[in-house]
Amino acid sequence: MQGKAVPADRRLIRAINQNNLLNLIRLNAPISRPQLAELSGLSLATVIGLTGDLIGRHFVVESGPAESTGGRKATLLDLHPEGGFALGLMVRGFECIGVVVNLRGDVIFSLHWDTVLRHQGAQALEHIVRMTNDLLAQSGVEKDLVIGLGCALSGYIDAQNGICIDSWNLDWHSIELAEPLSRRLGFPVVIDNDVSCITTYERLFGWGAAARTSLRSYWGAAWAWGWC
Repeated sequence: MQGKAVPADRRLIRAINQNNLLNLIRLNAPISRPQLAELSGLSLATVIGLTGDLIGRHFVVESGPAESTGGRKATLLDLHPEGGFALGLMVRGFECIGVVVNLRGDVIFSLHWDTVLRHQGAQALEHIVRMTNDLLAQSGVEKDLVIGLGCALSGYIDAQNGICIDSWNLDWHSIELAEPLSRRLGFPVVIDNDVSCITTYERLFGWGAAARTSLRSYWGAAWAWGWC
């Protein structure tokens, strides 16, 4: 006898829908809630609830009334650029590049370290924690405003589980990074292959942005290069 189907995690669905709305606002701002409902396929009631939460978290702001179409004027929404910040690290064998970006994807601070990371797999966690804290300290961004860290590495990376399986350029092998880093730093951490991060950046902010082939915007994947 087949078991009962397990319902999808409501929190995950809510997070995906919010990410979709954030991406739509980023692409189309200023935009009204009815327009968001039409573009996203979500009900107006759902859009009102989700955008209310985003406003409460200071990710989105109301920017004024839309043009009247005969009825009550709708309120326009826009991203609040300084409502949150993402951190990104591009980790290479003998250097690391770090950036801080706002919610629009603008790089507001960058940092470069000349440091030997190759053959340092056993110390990988400590290196990344040190550089992340250095990036925060020198940028002046408050930790409470950080929405996450994206870390780009070369090689075979298990992004779903946050594990560096094999990075031959770094000589890092079977190293769990995302979860222990998140515990140490106090915010979400995503790791991925560096080429995948660049591809995600191009899809969201580069040549691929015009195509808009997908509404799902997983912000963390882009943090590690250019946007993050």
